[in-house]
Amino acid sequence: MTTDAVDKTFEYEQRTLDIWFSAFPVYTWVEPLKKRTSTSIIDGMVTHNGEWIMLVEQKTRNISLDDLQNKYGNELLVNYDKIVNLCKVSKQLQTRAIMWTYLVPDDVVIETMLTSARGNLTANIRTEYGGFQRSANGGLEDKSVAYISCAKSRILTHPQTELRPQNQTDTNHDSEL
Repeated sequence: MTTDAVDKTFEYEQRTLDIWFSAFPVYTWVEPLKKRTSTSIIDGMVTHNGEWIMLVEQKTRNISLDDLQNKYGNELLVNYDKIVNLCKVSKQLQTRAIMWTYLVPDDVVIETMLTSARGNLTANIRTEYGGFQRSANGGLEDKSVAYISCAKSRILTHPQTELRPQNQTDTNHDSEL
């Protein structure tokens, strides 16, 4: 699974980490060993002083914050199986799960709480079954997807990133949608 699209995804995942850890530098990122060569249930974990703080699912979307809010109704589309599996691991490890979504045009990360520390789903989602994109490599498949509300998500920016003028009220290092 090494295509230009996948390589670009890894580049955007690194940018997501740069943005998040510029806001919270005391934490550490732990990534599964096989993540780069196979599909993983989680993309990584944030730790602090050896304790698991949260499980992380990383996403990248080539949409602006304005499009997310106005065109897509503040919802992000994610494979539903990912949510189910994250809930299971969150419950087993008694650690909350978070989704970080990097919005390429604005160079921002949307942080969305998915589960409580007990593994219970806290995100507001709706599901749909149909033909959707298979992966970053493209293709279609019939599957269930979740539309996750970002209404209570936090927006994180890198200290060197300037948001476009329509977002000037959100120029703090982090803010809610």
